[in-house]
Amino acid sequence: MNILLFTDDHLLTDILRIALGGTYQVRWATTERRLFTTLASTQAGAVVLDAHCGDAADLCSRLRAFSDAALIAIARTDTADERVRLLRAGADEALKRSFELAELVARLQAKLRRSAIARPRESQFSAAKIV
Repeated sequence: MNILLFTDDHLLTDILRIALGGTYQVRWATTERRLFTTLASTQAGAVVLDAHCGDAADLCSRLRAFSDAALIAIARTDTADERVRLLRAGADEALKRSFELAELVARLQAKLRRSAIARPRESQFSAAKIV
Protein backbone atom coordinates (compact mmCIF):
# COMPACT_ATOMS: atom_id res chain seq x y z
CA MET A 1 0.00 0.00 0.00
CA ASN A 2 1.32 3.44 -0.95
CA ILE A 3 1.28 6.44 1.34
CA LEU A 4 2.00 9.83 -0.16
CA LEU A 5 3.56 12.58 1.99
CA PHE A 6 3.18 16.20 0.95
CA THR A 7 5.65 18.33 2.84
CA ASP A 8 8.82 20.33 2.37
CA ASP A 9 10.01 19.40 5.86
CA HIS A 10 12.89 16.94 5.36
CA LEU A 11 13.00 15.95 9.04
CA LEU A 12 9.28 15.15 9.10
CA THR A 13 9.69 13.15 5.90
CA ASP A 14 12.59 11.14 7.31
CA ILE A 15 10.72 10.40 10.55
CA LEU A 16 7.57 9.28 8.73
CA ARG A 17 9.52 7.19 6.22
CA ILE A 18 11.24 5.36 9.08
CA ALA A 19 7.99 4.92 11.03
CA LEU A 20 5.94 3.75 8.04
CA GLY A 21 8.50 2.31 5.65
CA GLY A 22 8.48 -1.20 7.08
CA THR A 23 4.78 -1.64 6.35
CA TYR A 24 4.00 0.80 3.56
CA GLN A 25 5.66 2.16 0.45
CA VAL A 26 6.15 5.83 1.30
CA ARG A 27 6.37 8.40 -1.50
CA TRP A 28 7.15 12.08 -1.05
CA ALA A 29 6.09 15.22 -2.92
CA THR A 30 7.26 18.76 -2.25
CA THR A 31 5.17 20.58 -4.86
CA GLU A 32 1.48 20.48 -5.65
CA ARG A 33 2.24 19.46 -9.22
CA ARG A 34 4.30 16.49 -8.03
CA LEU A 35 1.60 15.64 -5.47
CA PHE A 36 -1.14 15.33 -8.08
CA THR A 37 1.13 13.63 -10.62
CA THR A 38 2.23 11.02 -8.08
CA LEU A 39 -1.32 10.54 -6.82
CA ALA A 40 -2.52 9.96 -10.40
CA SER A 41 0.24 7.47 -11.18
CA THR A 42 0.11 5.43 -7.98
CA GLN A 43 -2.73 3.94 -6.06
CA ALA A 44 -2.05 5.75 -2.82
CA GLY A 45 -4.21 4.57 0.02
CA ALA A 46 -3.52 7.70 2.01
CA VAL A 47 -2.11 11.19 1.76
CA VAL A 48 -0.45 12.92 4.70
CA LEU A 49 -0.63 16.66 4.10
CA ASP A 50 1.60 19.10 5.95
CA ALA A 51 -0.48 22.27 6.22
CA HIS A 52 2.68 24.39 6.07
CA CYS A 53 2.65 23.87 2.30
CA GLY A 54 0.40 26.49 0.71
CA ASP A 55 -3.32 26.97 1.30
CA ALA A 56 -4.05 23.69 3.06
CA ALA A 57 -7.84 24.03 3.08
CA ASP A 58 -7.94 24.68 -0.65
CA LEU A 59 -5.57 21.79 -1.23
CA CYS A 60 -7.73 19.47 0.89
CA SER A 61 -10.75 20.39 -1.25
CA ARG A 62 -8.89 19.74 -4.49
CA LEU A 63 -7.42 16.47 -3.23
CA ARG A 64 -10.85 15.27 -2.12
CA ALA A 65 -12.28 16.05 -5.58
CA PHE A 66 -9.34 14.26 -7.23
CA SER A 67 -9.00 11.12 -5.09
CA ASP A 68 -10.74 8.92 -2.54
CA ALA A 69 -7.47 8.26 -0.69
CA ALA A 70 -7.59 8.80 3.06
CA LEU A 71 -6.44 12.34 3.77
CA ILE A 72 -4.71 13.19 7.03
CA ALA A 73 -3.71 16.82 7.50
CA ILE A 74 -1.13 18.03 9.97
CA ALA A 75 -2.30 21.49 11.01
CA ARG A 76 -0.07 24.54 10.86
CA THR A 77 -0.83 25.34 14.51
CA ASP A 78 -2.35 23.61 17.51
CA THR A 79 -5.65 25.52 17.34
CA ALA A 80 -8.94 23.70 17.03
CA ASP A 81 -10.17 26.30 14.52
CA GLU A 82 -7.56 25.30 11.98
CA ARG A 83 -8.22 21.58 12.41
CA VAL A 84 -11.96 22.16 11.96
CA ARG A 85 -11.26 24.19 8.81
CA LEU A 86 -9.16 21.35 7.37
CA LEU A 87 -11.82 18.76 8.24
CA ARG A 88 -14.56 20.85 6.63
CA ALA A 89 -12.38 21.23 3.52
CA GLY A 90 -12.13 17.46 3.06
CA ALA A 91 -9.51 16.02 5.41
CA ASP A 92 -10.51 12.75 7.06
CA GLU A 93 -8.32 13.54 10.05
CA ALA A 94 -6.58 16.70 11.21
CA LEU A 95 -3.82 16.51 13.78
CA LYS A 96 -2.31 19.26 15.89
CA ARG A 97 1.11 20.48 14.81
CA SER A 98 2.59 18.95 17.96
CA PHE A 99 1.23 15.49 17.12
CA GLU A 100 2.45 12.19 18.52
CA LEU A 101 4.00 9.91 15.92
CA ALA A 102 2.26 6.83 17.33
CA GLU A 103 -1.11 8.60 16.97
CA LEU A 104 -0.46 9.50 13.32
CA VAL A 105 0.58 5.92 12.52
CA ALA A 106 -2.48 4.51 14.32
CA ARG A 107 -4.84 6.89 12.50
CA LEU A 108 -3.27 5.98 9.16
CA GLN A 109 -3.62 2.28 9.89
CA ALA A 110 -7.26 2.72 10.92
CA LYS A 111 -8.10 4.69 7.76
CA LEU A 112 -6.35 2.16 5.53
CA ARG A 113 -8.03 -0.74 7.33
CA ARG A 114 -11.42 0.90 6.89
CA SER A 115 -10.82 1.62 3.19
CA ALA A 116 -9.77 -2.01 2.63
CA ILE A 117 -13.04 -3.20 4.20
CA ALA A 118 -15.10 -0.78 2.10
CA ARG A 119 -13.34 -1.75 -1.13
CA PRO A 120 -15.06 -4.70 -2.81
CA ARG A 121 -12.85 -7.74 -2.95
CA GLU A 122 -12.47 -9.85 -6.03
CA SER A 123 -14.25 -13.12 -5.76
CA GLN A 124 -12.12 -16.10 -4.85
CA PHE A 125 -14.44 -18.31 -6.82
CA SER A 126 -14.62 -18.67 -10.55
CA ALA A 127 -17.52 -19.71 -12.68
CA ALA A 128 -17.46 -23.35 -13.71
CA LYS A 129 -19.78 -25.48 -15.74
CA ILE A 130 -21.74 -27.82 -13.54
CA VAL A 131 -22.81 -31.03 -15.19
